[in-house]
Amino acid sequence: MKYKSGLTILCMMLFMQAFSQLQNLDSLLGEYRQKAAQEKIHIHFDNSRYLPGQTIWYKAYLLKGDMPSDLSKNLYLDWFDGNGKLLSQTIAPVANAVSFGNYTVPETFKGSHLQVLAYTRWMLNFDSVFLFRHTIPVTSSQLSASAAGAIVPETTLQFFPEGGDLVEDIPSILAFKAINSEGMPVSVTGTIFTKNKQPVSQFATTHNGMGKISFTALPGESYTAEWADPQGNTRTTVLPTPRNTGLVITLSEAADNRFFSIQRKADSEERFKKVSVVATLNEQLLFRANANLMDKTKITASMPVADFPSGVVRLTVFDVNRQPVAERIFFVNNEEYRLIPELITDTLNLEKRGKNVYQLSLSDTVPATLSVSVTDGQDLHDTSRNIFSQFLLSSEIKGHVHQPAYYFSSNTGTVLQDLDLVMLTNGWRRFSWEHVLTGTAPLFRYSRDTGYLSIAGKIDNLSDARIKRAETLNLVLMAKDSTKQFIFTPLQPDGSFREDDLVLFDTTKVFYQLNKTFIPARSRVNIRNTFLPFDSLRTIRSLQKYLPDTTGMARIKAILAEQKRVEELMKQASLKEVIVRTKVKTRLQEMDEKYTRSGLFQGGQSRDFNIVDDQTAFASPSAFAYLQSRVAGLQINDAYSTNPSATWRRQSVSYFLDEIPTDASMLASISMSNIAYIKVFDPPFFGATGGGAGGAIAVYTRKGDDTKTMFVGMDYTLLPGYTPIREFYAPNYAEKQINFTRTDLRRTLHWIPNLLYDGKGKPLTFSFYNNDISKNLQVVVQGITQEGKLIYLSKLLQ
Repeated sequence: MKYKSGLTILCMMLFMQAFSQLQNLDSLLGEYRQKAAQEKIHIHFDNSRYLPGQTIWYKAYLLKGDMPSDLSKNLYLDWFDGNGKLLSQTIAPVANAVSFGNYTVPETFKGSHLQVLAYTRWMLNFDSVFLFRHTIPVTSSQLSASAAGAIVPETTLQFFPEGGDLVEDIPSILAFKAINSEGMPVSVTGTIFTKNKQPVSQFATTHNGMGKISFTALPGESYTAEWADPQGNTRTTVLPTPRNTGLVITLSEAADNRFFSIQRKADSEERFKKVSVVATLNEQLLFRANANLMDKTKITASMPVADFPSGVVRLTVFDVNRQPVAERIFFVNNEEYRLIPELITDTLNLEKRGKNVYQLSLSDTVPATLSVSVTDGQDLHDTSRNIFSQFLLSSEIKGHVHQPAYYFSSNTGTVLQDLDLVMLTNGWRRFSWEHVLTGTAPLFRYSRDTGYLSIAGKIDNLSDARIKRAETLNLVLMAKDSTKQFIFTPLQPDGSFREDDLVLFDTTKVFYQLNKTFIPARSRVNIRNTFLPFDSLRTIRSLQKYLPDTTGMARIKAILAEQKRVEELMKQASLKEVIVRTKVKTRLQEMDEKYTRSGLFQGGQSRDFNIVDDQTAFASPSAFAYLQSRVAGLQINDAYSTNPSATWRRQSVSYFLDEIPTDASMLASISMSNIAYIKVFDPPFFGATGGGAGGAIAVYTRKGDDTKTMFVGMDYTLLPGYTPIREFYAPNYAEKQINFTRTDLRRTLHWIPNLLYDGKGKPLTFSFYNNDISKNLQVVVQGITQEGKLIYLSKLLQ
C-alpha cells in the first residue's frame, strides 16, 4: 500500500539532536529490506470443514511488506494429519502475487482435522513460525467427539515484562499468558510470592488467557507465581529475574498519539543516560528520537501515530553504543488498508435450486483480484480469521493468536485493550538489529523462485566431440492430454542442460534426443524438476488440535456425506438424449476436425495430408522433404537441410506449428514421426501476417491415440509438474439432466478463485443455484488490490 512519509524525528527540550551513529538507520533498514525482504501468506478456503474424499478449494495471497509480492513464482502447501504426519504436498504457480488450487482429503482419513503449512522457497530462509499455518476440521463418521477430547492438555503460564526486563525499583507492567499444550487459551488466577513466601500481588486472566498487573521488583528479590489450572491443580511459575541495572519502557494510548516513558535506575551505567528510540514497521523507519537522561531518570514523550501505516510497530530503545536494550511492540489501526466491497442483490432466490444473481461493487480505481465463496448459511462458519487479521497480525508475531479477527471488529475500547495484551505477550523478531546495523544479511540457504518450473539434468559419459556436434538436446514435453511442447536446449561443455520458466501440470512425458547424433548406450541421462524435494517422513508438531463442536454435528455429517455423493453423480451427469443424423466423414475431414482449432485453418482452399496413415511419410526427414513435388506451384528449396525455405509465386510461404506462427528451421526440426497432419494453403492465406501472399504450410503434431507411434526410437522419462487444478463444478439447473432428480445438499454452493476487477468501476456479476435445503447463504469475499489494499466482506443472505 502506498503511504505518506511516516518518518517523524522528535525534537523537544528533553531530546537532543540525533546521534550520528543512528543517523543512517533509515538507509540501513532500506539496504536490509532489499537483501532480506520477507513474504507473508493468507489463504481463503471455500469452506470451514470437510468430509474424507471431499475437495478443499483455496486461493492464496502473497504480500511483501504491505505490497503484493514479486519475490516468488511457486507456492508449496504441505498437508498434515492431526498428529503432524505429512500426507501430501501441492505445488501451484504464483502469478501477480496470487495462486489457487485444490486438495482432496484422503478417502481413508480418520482424524478430526488437517493441518496446512504454506510457504515459498524464499520464506524457508527465515523463522519457520512465520510460515502460514491453519487447522481444517474434518468430519468423519469414524470419529467420536468424546474420544477426540479424552486427553486433558497441560497448561503453562508465562510472564512478560513490558519492554523485555524487570528492573529493580522501577515500576513496570507485567503481562502474562496461559495456554494449554494445544495452543488454546486458558483462564487462571494466582498470587505472586517473594522467595520468602510473602504474597506480593494477585493476578487473573482477563481475555483469552491473558492479563497484566503493575509490578515493582525489589533489590535482591526473586519471585514465584502460584496458580490453579482448570483441573484445580496448584502450579508454580518462576518470574523473570529482575536486573539490577537497565531501563524500562512503558507505553500508553491517547487519541492520535502514543505516549511512551523511559525510566532508568538512578545508579545506572553511563550507556543508559543517552538513548535513542526508533519505531519501525515492515523494515521501514517511522519514528526516531534521542533522549538525554543525564540529569533525570525518567522522560515521557509522544509519537504521532495517526499517519503511521497500520500494523505491528516495533518500538526499540538503543543505548549510547547502539545496542538494543528494551523493546515493545504495539498495534496501529488507522484502517487505511481496508477496502470493503458492496454486495448488490440482483436476484435473491432461497427456494430449492433457485437462481441467485449478485454484483460486487468496489469504490477503488485500482485493479484487484478477489475470491468468492458461497456456503450454507446454517452451517458452522469459521469467523476467527480473515485477510485483515492474517496479514496485519497473525503473520507478524511469533505466538499463536487465538481468534485474531476479533481484534479487527472494533477500533475502540475493550477491543483495543485486548489487542494490547496480545502485543505484550507475543514476540516479534522478523529481523535482527545486529544484521541491520552491521549492513549484513542472514545466510540464505534457499534462493528466490524468480521463474516457474525448471527442467534440469545432465548426460553422463558424453564425449566432448559429441557435445560439440549435437550443440542441443531436443526435448518433447507431452502432457496427459497429449498436448506437446518442443524445446531445443543448449548443452553445456559438461553435458548439463537447463530450461527455465515452464508451466507443466501433473506428470509430463519428457522425450529426449541429441541433435544430429545419438546418445551412446554407456551414457546415462538424468532429468529432474527444480521444485523442493518431497520428504514423506517429515513431521510437524501439532500446535493446535481441533476439538469437535457437537452442536449440529449430525446434520453436518449427513449433509457432507450427501454432498460427496452428489458431487460424484454430477460428474457423471449426461445431456438429454438426442438423435443425430449426419453424413459419413472422410478420413481427411476427421483429421481436420480433430486438429484444426481456428476458423481460418478449418477447411479452406488447401491441400491436406494425413501423415498418421501414410507409411511412406517416415522415409522423409522433414515436412519440407515430404512436400517436395507434392503440391503444384509450391517451390521447396534445400528440402534436406536444416534451413530450408518455400515460395509460391515467388512469394515467401508462412509457417505454422499447431496454428502458432513459426519459422522454417523449427518445422524442419520436427521429425515426421511426430507429425499427424499437414495443410498447405493456396495464396493468399489471410491467417498469416500481411495477408499471406505466398500461402502457408500448417503442421500439426500428434495428439491422443495418434501419439502411440510418434516417438519411435526416443527415450523418455516422467517429470512431475504442478499439482493439477480442477475446475469447481456447480450445477446449472437451467439445463435438464437426469441425475438432477437427486437431492442436492451441497454446502459450498459457489467458489470463484480468480475474480478480476479492472479498476474502472464496473460491478462484477456472478450467479449460482441454491441447493435443496439452505434457507440462508453465507457470502465471503476476500482480495487485494495492486497497491496492497485488503478486501474483505462477510455477509449472511436471508
